Amino acid sequence: METIYETTGGKYEMQGDYALPSLKVGDEEEYHIGVFGQRYRRHLREQHRILYYNYMTDGTLNRHIAEVDERANRMFDSLVKKLAEKENITEKLKADDPMEWMRKLNNIRSRAMEIVNHDVIYIRRELVTIGLEMGLEEDDSLTPDGSSWANPITASENFQGDNLERALKDYVRSMPNLVIVYGGEAISYFNIYIEPIDGGRYRFYFLY
Repeated sequence: METIYETTGGKYEMQGDYALPSLKVGDEEEYHIGVFGQRYRRHLREQHRILYYNYMTDGTLNRHIAEVDERANRMFDSLVKKLAEKENITEKLKADDPMEWMRKLNNIRSRAMEIVNHDVIYIRRELVTIGLEMGLEEDDSLTPDGSSWANPITASENFQGDNLERALKDYVRSMPNLVIVYGGEAISYFNIYIEPIDGGRYRFYFLY
């Protein structure tokens, strides 16, 4: 049986396990998208196809990816700087032993890259998806200075991986009910905000 969309001339195409409408999308503004954005694009396309095509048909895909890329680069630069300060990778070391300075700096950059790839690109997207599935609407313009928030979770070298991911997912799922329990109004909009702090640590906020 044809769908209403097909009776009006529309066609579907298979994308993995999904039959998605074949839609012609208008030209979207060009954005510079770096390595983090390209990785996020791939993750979105492979793991969140419906959302990927929603952004595409809205004409906002490139802008969204560029914003994630910019956010990821800011966090990467901040993590590299804070880890370098923590581990005493100084200009003096660079002058005294350039090879050792480069080795340590490359190690830090590699660790910061892994953190950003996993937490900014993967975990944050999963947390946003949980919020959307609860009927909330994402507003990534929200920041801690202009929003409400409670009990942010701090990640560190000793609190990462599966334990961090479980804690964050529980945190996001619990927040809408907690706000109501403590007398707040029902949440409509939210953002998952990640803030580097000190010594390579960084904090996850559920903003509303």
